[in-house]
Amino acid sequence: MKIKIIFLLIIFVLVKLVSYEAVLIDFSNLDRTSVDFSYYVKGYMWPEDKKKEMILNLSPKNWRIKINPSSWTYRARDKTYVLPITNSINYPNQTVLGIRVFFPERLANSYAEIFPPFSIPSYYDNPDEPDGMGSMFLHKGIVRNVGILRKLSVRFLGNNFTYSLYVRVEDKLGGQRDIFVGYMNFVGWKTKSWVNPNIDFELKLKEIRKNQRPYYPDEYPYLKFICFVVHRAEPQVTGNFITMIKEVTIEYDEAFLEVAKAEYLQEDIFGIWKEEMIERAKNEMKSVDRRIYLEWVENIKMDKSEEKLNKDSSKEAVNGE
Repeated sequence: MKIKIIFLLIIFVLVKLVSYEAVLIDFSNLDRTSVDFSYYVKGYMWPEDKKKEMILNLSPKNWRIKINPSSWTYRARDKTYVLPITNSINYPNQTVLGIRVFFPERLANSYAEIFPPFSIPSYYDNPDEPDGMGSMFLHKGIVRNVGILRKLSVRFLGNNFTYSLYVRVEDKLGGQRDIFVGYMNFVGWKTKSWVNPNIDFELKLKEIRKNQRPYYPDEYPYLKFICFVVHRAEPQVTGNFITMIKEVTIEYDEAFLEVAKAEYLQEDIFGIWKEEMIERAKNEMKSVDRRIYLEWVENIKMDKSEEKLNKDSSKEAVNGE
C-alpha cells in the first residue's frame, strides 16, 4: 500500500513538472484593457459625443448577454443584465462579474451567452507600454504557448440551480469549443473544473508527432476566452437566475519548452518567435480596431431595435392588444 502511494506521488510530481497553471481571465484584474477605435472613423459623420464612446475596455459593466431568440421575451429583456460587483462578502474590494438572467417559462431548452464587449484580440499592444509583441491581453483573455489543455476551472457563485455552465474557448486556428465545467446546483462560492478525459491519448499523440514536426522554430499557439454559456434544460426551473464569476484558470502543457534537449539558446540567438509575434501584432492591430468598431455599431443597432420592440410592446399592453 505504501509503495502504491509513493508511486502515485511520484507521478503527481512528474505531471506538475511538465504542466503549468495560468489565469485565463480574472475580473478583478481587467484594468488597462482600453481600446480606442475612434481614429478608425475619421471622416465618418459621427457626432463628437458618439466618438467619445468609442473607447471600450473589459470592465464587467460593458459585458453583454445574448439569450436564444425563443427565450428573448419582453420580460426577459427587462430582467437580464450584467454588472460589476465590488462588495461581495467573499471578495471585498475586488471586482467580480454579476449576472442576472430571466428564463421565461417554456417547454424547451434555454441558454444565455455572456460575452465581453468585444472579441479579445490575440495580439494587441498596450499604447502606454508597447512591447511590439501584442501582450496587452495576456491573462486577460489570452494565454500563449498552450499545448495540451489539461484542466479548466471557474470560480463562481452557486444558488442551487441545476443549470449547466460552459466556457467557450478558441485556439490559434480559430477552432472553438464549449467546455462543460459543471452543474450549478450548490450554494455559495465554489471552484468547478473540467479535467481533460483524453489526456493520455493526447500525450501519446504529442509523443508521436514530436518526431514529425520541427522543434524550432514552429508556430506559437495560444488559447483565447470567447464567452460563458449557461444552459437550462427543458424540465428545469424558469424565472430569475443569479450568479457571480470571479475567474477562469487553466492547467496546460507548454507547446514548446524553453529548455529541452535541443540547444535552448536558439530563441536568444535567432529571435524568430519574437520576430513572428511582432509581425502578427502589427497585422492584427490593423484589423482589430475595425472589427471592434463594427461590433460596436452592431450592438448599437441591436440596442435600438430592442428599445423599439420594448416601446411597441408597452403600447400593445396599454391598448390591451
